[in-house]
Amino acid sequence: MNTYIKKILAIAVTFLSFAQLTTCAQADISNISIKFGVIRNHQRALGENGYDLYNAYPEIELGGNFFLDNIKWGCSIGYWNDNISEELFRDHISFTDKAVVITPKLYYNFLDSTSGGLISTSLFAGISYQIKSSSPLTPYNIYGDEVNDYTSNILEPLIGSQIGFYISTNFMLAGEVAYHLMSRNANNVHQVEAKVLLNYLIK
Repeated sequence: MNTYIKKILAIAVTFLSFAQLTTCAQADISNISIKFGVIRNHQRALGENGYDLYNAYPEIELGGNFFLDNIKWGCSIGYWNDNISEELFRDHISFTDKAVVITPKLYYNFLDSTSGGLISTSLFAGISYQIKSSSPLTPYNIYGDEVNDYTSNILEPLIGSQIGFYISTNFMLAGEVAYHLMSRNANNVHQVEAKVLLNYLIK
């Protein structure tokens, strides 16, 4: 069985083991979140021995209660653009990338309350779907061959955590980190996200 499928199944089993299966909740759309932070680039400056690059990463997410107590769902859409304008490598063509990212996920809430000032903590797992456009900084490679723009579709699992506090009955301020489980280049660079967010409870 594929290693990444095993990881997804392990995450699913973890969620189910925490959930209170005997008590069901009604699924709904009950919150919206505005998020802003950074995401690690698939590329590194100066190649293998260089340093990580990070891009600004805004995101908006709709979510709500799921069918099980303590489980919530969310689906976000985000965008990043690395804005690279100079060559990263001496012997290889550098690309500038941008992507639209759609991420459905499930949250397990360890502590959650809509009362003002109380802390909320959760773990989540989901699937990140990135539609990435790449453009070469130079039109030809070192052999004189033309290099064109291309689009790639990246589907990969991610895991993360969120901690926040309610500043009022309907608003929560939180921090969130997420780790993409699949490497995207020869340097084994995994994407990592770090964001702050404002969550509004619709009802």
